[in-house]
Amino acid sequence: MTQRVLVVHQSAELYGSDRSLLDLMVGTDRHDTEFVVCLPNDGPLRAELENGGVEVHITGVIKISRKQFSILGLAGLPLELISALRGISRVVSGRNIDVVYSNTVAVFAGALWAKLHGKPHIWHIREIIRKPPLVSRLFQAAVKHLSTKVICNSHETAEWISAGNPVPTFHQVVWNGVDSPGNVGNQDKETQADASGPEVVATPNILMVGRVNAWKGQDLLLDALEAVFAAGESKFSVTFVGGPPPGQPEWMTQLRERIDASPLRGCAHIVEFTREIGDYYAKADLAVVPSKEPEPFGRVAIEAMAAGLPVVAAAHGGLREIVAHESTGLLVAPNSPTALAEALSKLLRSPELRRRMGMAGRQRQIDMFSLTAYRRGVVAVFDSVTVHA
Repeated sequence: MTQRVLVVHQSAELYGSDRSLLDLMVGTDRHDTEFVVCLPNDGPLRAELENGGVEVHITGVIKISRKQFSILGLAGLPLELISALRGISRVVSGRNIDVVYSNTVAVFAGALWAKLHGKPHIWHIREIIRKPPLVSRLFQAAVKHLSTKVICNSHETAEWISAGNPVPTFHQVVWNGVDSPGNVGNQDKETQADASGPEVVATPNILMVGRVNAWKGQDLLLDALEAVFAAGESKFSVTFVGGPPPGQPEWMTQLRERIDASPLRGCAHIVEFTREIGDYYAKADLAVVPSKEPEPFGRVAIEAMAAGLPVVAAAHGGLREIVAHESTGLLVAPNSPTALAEALSKLLRSPELRRRMGMAGRQRQIDMFSLTAYRRGVVAVFDSVTVHA
């Protein structure tokens, strides 16, 4: 019998939660599972899903954000709620739904539709929202009362959504996973021999992948690298891959202005968006995840590890579950340009350390953060609620 899963997701982009959804929907070895996906707008995720044979619809999903707590936002919420629930019912169009799956805590339409129609609801929590406290408590209460099962992408996320209480038995931690490339592109980058000349030492390339916003830490990385540069370590380049949130171009403008005013302007580069992110991991020598606030997980860290890169990361949130300090990379004090500069200097000075940590990271990714394990973990939760529904 075919298991039909109604999926409600918050965006149609190709960042962390979007790509994890894509990995789950396309390629899961489950011929008896049919996914019906609801997205709030058109975008590259829709095209990728449809190319993979997944049914996709554009409809309201009730994405909760700070603007909903304004007077106008609260006034318009009842109509938005009615519209979203009707929209999902049109998508379902009389078909039997076995389970509703909300991918990220920010979307409420799936949870409410499941409650109204008596369907099992799985909420996949991929965020940590501590501020403002009232909003944090709202999410925690909603997940508690509107979920049959809860999937958390890290133990840190599970601790938050449980409001600091012992994690309930219906909560399941499933780490994100990524594919492991057959070959690691940067293993032989440290020295490149030319048959017609002497050995050439490559300039290390530092990579940061992530949204350009207030908390991912692009400015923090620039502060640290300027300190490294001022200390005499000038042979490196840095590439920032990622764009600003929709409707917030000012973050990219600020980053460009910051680089233009920096002594690093000749060696710092920005790539706003690319689907070929693997090309940039292959060209890099180390990856940095300097997030100012705790990452719920930190998908880019496991992507970098899969590419054989050592990872320098802020020692909070889910990153502490991913990076093995002094083995697969370095964990540094959060929000400290000095600590970040020291870690970067250590790796920039030692190609052998980068190579050793990169290979250890790749093995850790294979062992703990594989795409196969991620898919099996999520599908097992689908099965558990369907069987007991």
